Amino acid sequence: MAEMIDGEVSRVYGNMIDITETKLVNEKLSELTEELERKVAERTSELKEKVEKLDKSQKAMLYMIEDLNTVTADLKEERKKLEASNSEMEAFTYSVSHDLRAPLRSINGFSRFLIEDYSDKLDKEGRRLLDVIRQNAKKMDQLINDMLNLSRISRAELKISGIDMAAIAKAMYNEVADYEQKKQFILEIKDLAPARCDPSLIKECMAEPAGQCPQVQRRRRY
Repeated sequence: MAEMIDGEVSRVYGNMIDITETKLVNEKLSELTEELERKVAERTSELKEKVEKLDKSQKAMLYMIEDLNTVTADLKEERKKLEASNSEMEAFTYSVSHDLRAPLRSINGFSRFLIEDYSDKLDKEGRRLLDVIRQNAKKMDQLINDMLNLSRISRAELKISGIDMAAIAKAMYNEVADYEQKKQFILEIKDLAPARCDPSLIKECMAEPAGQCPQVQRRRRY
């Protein structure tokens, strides 16, 4: 404001405002706005990248589900085939065991008749050969039983447990070796490492008749 005297300016009045702080605040605000815009842009870019990755993951998951469905369908088909195969095997095993047992019964029956009714007409070698026939018929019958047992075991659920291998080996030897074989041999089984397996299956592995074991046959000749 100016004060006039006689048409001339004698005094000038005015207010001065320091805007330095306001300018600094505005500059700081501008910097913060730019920083915020930059961070928003970065977050937007990151979010877009994550969305793209998620989309790819979802597509990959869908492909995996489709593959899994295909594999599941294939497994179901294979299971049906396996069940059909097991049924056919069971029927075949039963048929074979029945058909094989019929001649075995005849062999045992007629050989027993020969021994009972004609033993006085046979020499020592003839009686020995008849005994061999009957023993082999008995072993054949045991093999049929083993085949049936193995067929049933293959369809049973495994029951794994810790077992004493030496104890099972001794037990199976006592089970399969006859009296004459036990007289000829002294069984020695050293300590065996413990094992985890199905006791029934390991017994089947050891249940081969002692007379058919190559080691036993070889030692008998000495």
